[in-house]
Amino acid sequence: MLSEPKYRRCVLSLMGPREEDNSVLLLGTIMIICGLIAVVPAMFETRSAVADKASWIASRQAPIEAGLLVPARVIVPFTPNTTPSAR
Repeated sequence: MLSEPKYRRCVLSLMGPREEDNSVLLLGTIMIICGLIAVVPAMFETRSAVADKASWIASRQAPIEAGLLVPARVIVPFTPNTTPSAR
């Protein structure tokens, strides 16, 4: 009788995941790639000096008094005229 080769066990362990686990593996890989795409640019993002200066100036200004504000026009949502004779 012939015995199986000893290297067969090693070949089976290097075959990869079972077919049922491929969708989970693909989902995990895509999740990691999308996470890296979102996180890596955020790590290198710098704050704008103009925005910092504008926020600093706005924080130092005195608050606006309510009497000096001009009332704004309020636009209401459209309501169709279902009875044109009653205006």
